[in-house]
Amino acid sequence: QNVQDSLDYFGGWDIRGVGRILSVNGDVDPWSELALTPERQRGHSGRRPTVWVKGASHHFWSHPPKETDDDEVQAVRENIYGQVKAWLGEGDGERSFLGMIW
Repeated sequence: QNVQDSLDYFGGWDIRGVGRILSVNGDVDPWSELALTPERQRGHSGRRPTVWVKGASHHFWSHPPKETDDDEVQAVRENIYGQVKAWLGEGDGERSFLGMIW
């Protein structure tokens, strides 16, 4: 019920006309029930790429890197950095994220 209450309050999954949202989630994140996923994007996943990281917790990507971080977590951090850098530094040209092109 709490998930539905949050969706109702914030307008649900309908975010038409919005792009450059990178949704990064971990499968042990307690907020993952509210995560933006390709299935919830109604055909707009190209403008709002999503990444699901096995073994990652809430905001794992914002924590300082450690030598003990999984390879997948390290790779996703690098890809997040690259995607944001591309969005900030260039126009609306084609971008790549984890092998996805849009």
